[in-house]
Amino acid sequence: MFDQWIGKTFWITLGSLATSFLLAIIVFHNFSELIALVFMGLLVLVLTLWRLELGIFAAFIELFSNSHGHLISAELGGFNLSLRMIIFLAVMTGWVILLIAKKINLPPKDARLVPFIPLFVAVIVGLAVGLTQNERAKAFDDSNAYFYLAYFFPILSVSWDVLKKRNLLQVFAATATWVIILTLSLLYTFTHFRPGCFRRFISLFAIHARAN
Repeated sequence: MFDQWIGKTFWITLGSLATSFLLAIIVFHNFSELIALVFMGLLVLVLTLWRLELGIFAAFIELFSNSHGHLISAELGGFNLSLRMIIFLAVMTGWVILLIAKKINLPPKDARLVPFIPLFVAVIVGLAVGLTQNERAKAFDDSNAYFYLAYFFPILSVSWDVLKKRNLLQVFAATATWVIILTLSLLYTFTHFRPGCFRRFISLFAIHARAN
């Protein structure tokens, strides 16, 4: 039972989260944020093309560890580009490439698609109405969270055997562990250090607040 949750994938995920957070501290509010986003996007794209489930794992790691998705973000032409958006674009681009190359397939008659069809239709109609009756920027801000439903298609394209399911469980366990560690670390810092020492942790706190 213990091996299902704690294993190689668990430690790799935990290490990746720590590395990502350290990178976010280094590039926080400077020109390197965009470079970091491009680097991480390319990394996720390569992982997706190598093994589709790895791209899905990367998406789940970010979704479960950073509720707002802005661990790293940068302004680009007045648009706020976040790490969550970059990972989404990388995974979906990799999935489309694999689909075109016929290395994966998505059965059009997959029964698991049926319950989601009304939801997809509702999102498309809602977006269309929002774009015609409101400013495009506001309509996008209200609807962009629904775009991540598109992950459903890469998920269906993976053959989820026992090993992949176990790795996914370890990904979930690692992200939960990371959130607990980070939250308790910040709680300890702000309850045990003098106010004058807070400057040392200001970037850590700011990044955590922006991401969550």
